[in-house]
Amino acid sequence: MGKKTLLRLAEGTKFPEFESELKEETANPHKNSKLPSTLKENLKKIIGDFEVEYYPRVPNLKRSYQRRIDSLHHSFLYILETIPAFTAKKQALEEYLSWCKALCPLPDGEPIDKYQEILAKYTGLLVNALADYYPYKVGTHNKVKLATELLNKSEQFVIMKEGRADIATLIPLKVNSETEYVLRWEKRLPPYLEETFQEFTAIKQEKLITTPAWFRDLSSLMQIYLHSCIPEYVVIESNEKTLEKLKFSLNQFMLKWDEIKPQHHLTNDLEAIRNNKFPTWFTSLPRHDQQLLKLFCDARLSVHEIDSQLIKFSKQIKEWTVKSTLVPIKNNHFKAQDLEILRKLPYWFVVLEEYEQQFLKKALDSHERLEDAISFAPSRLRRIPLTANLCESNCLSFTKEGTIVKKYPSRIRSSHLASRDVIKLPPQVKKLHASRNLARIISTAEAKQPILAQTLISPIKLLDSRMPDYYLDQERQETIGSFQKETNRIILSTNHPLNMAKKFYYTQADHPACRAVYNMVQIILLVNKVQELDLSWDLKKIEQVIAQAFTEVEYNHDNKKTSYFSLEMDAKSELIRKNLVALFDENYPLLKSFPGWQQLLSQHLHLRNVYTEKEELGSYLTNLLDLQRLAEEYHAVLNSSYGTATVFDYYGRELFLASLENLLFMKAQGRTTGSCVSGKDRKEIEIVHTLAMLLYRDQKGRWPSMKDEGHDRADFVELVATIVVSGHGDELAGQNAPGSDGIKTPENYWPADIAEAIRKKAGEQALRNSDILATNNEVGRIGNLPGLVEPGLTECVLASLKLPSEQRQFILNELAILCGERKFLRKKTWKLPFISSPAPTGFEEIKPILRSPGDDDTACIYKLAQIIFEIRKRPSESWTRAPEIQKIYKALLDLCKEESQEKAKDTINLLVKTKVMAFSSNSMYSQ
Repeated sequence: MGKKTLLRLAEGTKFPEFESELKEETANPHKNSKLPSTLKENLKKIIGDFEVEYYPRVPNLKRSYQRRIDSLHHSFLYILETIPAFTAKKQALEEYLSWCKALCPLPDGEPIDKYQEILAKYTGLLVNALADYYPYKVGTHNKVKLATELLNKSEQFVIMKEGRADIATLIPLKVNSETEYVLRWEKRLPPYLEETFQEFTAIKQEKLITTPAWFRDLSSLMQIYLHSCIPEYVVIESNEKTLEKLKFSLNQFMLKWDEIKPQHHLTNDLEAIRNNKFPTWFTSLPRHDQQLLKLFCDARLSVHEIDSQLIKFSKQIKEWTVKSTLVPIKNNHFKAQDLEILRKLPYWFVVLEEYEQQFLKKALDSHERLEDAISFAPSRLRRIPLTANLCESNCLSFTKEGTIVKKYPSRIRSSHLASRDVIKLPPQVKKLHASRNLARIISTAEAKQPILAQTLISPIKLLDSRMPDYYLDQERQETIGSFQKETNRIILSTNHPLNMAKKFYYTQADHPACRAVYNMVQIILLVNKVQELDLSWDLKKIEQVIAQAFTEVEYNHDNKKTSYFSLEMDAKSELIRKNLVALFDENYPLLKSFPGWQQLLSQHLHLRNVYTEKEELGSYLTNLLDLQRLAEEYHAVLNSSYGTATVFDYYGRELFLASLENLLFMKAQGRTTGSCVSGKDRKEIEIVHTLAMLLYRDQKGRWPSMKDEGHDRADFVELVATIVVSGHGDELAGQNAPGSDGIKTPENYWPADIAEAIRKKAGEQALRNSDILATNNEVGRIGNLPGLVEPGLTECVLASLKLPSEQRQFILNELAILCGERKFLRKKTWKLPFISSPAPTGFEEIKPILRSPGDDDTACIYKLAQIIFEIRKRPSESWTRAPEIQKIYKALLDLCKEESQEKAKDTINLLVKTKVMAFSSNSMYSQ
């Protein structure tokens, strides 16, 4: 969307090396320094145009909570503009929304609990209105939950259509008494590939906004059959002719199916089709018949179940055919015109909830360029196939003069490739989400680059109903496994739980995924045992020689059961080949354990040649040495002593493993990609930890170790804490839900010494505050919303809002006076003889409302609304209630009617009359 990068600097940042250049700025101690010109120009070359934002060294809580309130405000407005049932009440609810904001101002300098209380109150009022006017048919009990989700989902689409800016943070570090700067930079990436973009184009172009009821009510199998598995010629304008052709097409398939069944072993064949291994009889079928059969196989239907499903399809078509002769055709009946449009739209869109379709369509229509509408998907928007929270995480270091010292390898971060939000959708949609996300992530790597796809979740099967991480992990493994088979790419995937699950779901020393990472590195390190190659050898030549050498090794290991052809080589090449044969024979089990090893070793031998040719061989060899040291540490951590993964896990074993894997892939010239669930909490923890290890290596000349103690460990902890308190990760988290500027449960992730260092720098409550702010990203977790929502309150507020301020104030004043006339009120309450009685219960409930703080117009609106609401909760009539009290209650309830201002005059007159009566009665009683 062309947004400038946001460059963040800590308030009060000084550049003493440029005092003469910045004399005017630094002379004022309360003014933030401008960037030195050299540094500014170097930054501009890297991150493009940017705007500088100064952040406080202690997070500004009021700013975060104001941003959260503002975001929910815009999300509520988006609902009013998008959902037809709410647009009819738009003006009244806009006034209500403005009143909500005025009722919940944020004072300066309050503790987080006070701000949280105000935010919860504000959110409760918004959800209250949505629940009171919720347009979809649901039980009363579910309205609050669904209204909460409506606001939650609205915010996600608002964030999507607004897009986000790149974020960069300049962090000063002390290195040997000198100041250097580290730049963290999150570069946004388009969250889609071309296929997905074309689907969004179709949605934007079509006029259909929501799925027709007749189609939505069908089973998922029938939906997909009509959407994706019928011939193009079937759908024409006439309902009758379309149904006729549909019936013919289905009958044709059923006849073929009856022929196929007795001729083949279908149980095995159906399983093979599900795994994309297609028998000859299947591939001979027309494309639409293949799609239908694949649909059944993906649903894991048996032969008998397929027969039953075909009968159901046939019955449904017959039912539609009968109803199509009726005039007029009802809205919930088959319509060929609807089906024609639906088939042009992606099925994942067709199965979205109606309000999601409306939100998405409006977001797409809000921009002329589709690219601007879908440039970013926040971490909670997981019902559309955009790769959520996708960005490239970069880090560079600068000297104090602004010269680039080092650019570290970039890394890809995103939300998990699978989505919790599509669990209940058809398997085709679930697979599409995961496979599209993986394909987009893989597309950031070079053609033959090894890829690490790391996750940081807690896949505990027993907890899957409450926290479906197990489902996510199964999808990860299945999706990556399928992708590997289709592409032959080197993709290694690991998972390390960083929360409390690490205590009992820790990584075993012999975990296959970790062993594969370790073996990959050992294969690369074989480069050290291969003699220098001729610089004229290109990658293809190296691959040929390696293949030839290993063919001979295979031949020997297979006891000469296979044959091979030897290529003619010159003497030097032949010598290299023989050495490779000996090397491969020595490491045969290692090589056989790692598919793709020939490609990997060839690439690194070619890379060594490239560095040699550029006279930079020393740099490559240093990189190999780093790789070796990291591999040794990785092996040591995997095999750490008993208890270091549980009770004696002082420094975060799983976190160390996660960082080491990223470092290993960086040094192996691979592509590191990773996620937790959202890509903003645990993933940020790992990125910071890994970055600190890189910086430590450059400062100290050695890698930090999990065994470090004393000053070595303290120096590493200081680096981590310094990066954390820059708030870079908090700001990134806030882009996914404005105001939610924090990391969830950071104390569960950080080792105790790092957590303590963060608290020393940012305040004792820093980690607690971070958790609270981060948790606010989900509307449903802002306070106890079910306890705050009072069904029917919104109508009372709207009634109060319609009255002129003078009338409202007069009514409250008169009620306050009446509440003071205790003798009169007691006489108007039925009681048993000789038993004292208080005033009418309704008036007793009104008293604390009138005494509540606030006497401005906003507070008075709320007071009158609460009074009306209190009266509405009471029985409309009661034989124990005096006629005078009954009339007052009715007059107050009449304020909710359309002609409220006229009713207000009647209410005022009645209250004045009752007051006079009370004065007179009390006067007679006193005589």
